[in-house]
Amino acid sequence: MPTPSPSLVAGHWYAERARVSDTVRSRRPPTFTEPVSQAVTAAQIEDPAFRRWTEALNHRMMFHRKLWEWCYTLEALDGAEMLRPGRRALGFGVGTEALPAVLAARGVEVLATDQPPQEAGQWAETNQHATSLEALVRDDLCDRNDFDRLVSFRPVDMRAIPADLRGFDALWSSCCFEHLGSPRAGLDFVLEAMDCLRPGGLAVHTTEYDVHDSAKIVDLGAVVLYRRAELAGLARELRRRGHRLECNFCLPSDDPRDQHEDAEPYTDVHLRIKLGPTAATSFGLIIRKAA
Repeated sequence: MPTPSPSLVAGHWYAERARVSDTVRSRRPPTFTEPVSQAVTAAQIEDPAFRRWTEALNHRMMFHRKLWEWCYTLEALDGAEMLRPGRRALGFGVGTEALPAVLAARGVEVLATDQPPQEAGQWAETNQHATSLEALVRDDLCDRNDFDRLVSFRPVDMRAIPADLRGFDALWSSCCFEHLGSPRAGLDFVLEAMDCLRPGGLAVHTTEYDVHDSAKIVDLGAVVLYRRAELAGLARELRRRGHRLECNFCLPSDDPRDQHEDAEPYTDVHLRIKLGPTAATSFGLIIRKAA
């Protein structure tokens, strides 16, 4: 029988050690200033560092999971020293979010992408879809000259990433890959997007997470709610490929704001939302590409 290569042996050792670490880490609530792959919590939003990013976004403070997704992404990128002049970042499914402008204000060169118009569907109907660079301009966040110099836009289908999108220092997506049509399509996107990064680059994604860990995956057609099983399986595959991530699946139960499941008419405490037969919250993934 052939002897496994040293790289495969090392990869297996790391993956097993990381799996055990995930189990231990998941016994305590995640923090905002030392983010790993984790869910939103009220305590993170109360962290002073969270307020710093709301100010950078020129957004009012609120216990809202979408605001957390943006701040979590910025905290992860900043902690990895990706928010500095000379870095190149790729955004997927950016819609009209402010992150391209926030990154450009810090000297980052950004390629912002969104689904082609014919694939936009409900996002175009609710004015959450970008078709050009103008949809991303935020004069309150970034000098227009700097924005025009550093930010570009391109339609990209997340289910068929162009082969020329390579060599980026960082990439991100904010609650996008659960909308790609099937559970498998979303997970495949996360795996394939790693090819867009240079060795050692960083990927940050947020997605929908089933807080009740339903007996089977909830696929509502327009949105998939991933469970711990799917995300843990994704982590195993990423580690098998040599990438690195740490997971914390803890969902605190001692704060009423973490337990509130919002429904229409929505409130300012919106960390969980009733969806179909269960409820969802936001879960973030931070992945370091194999060096």
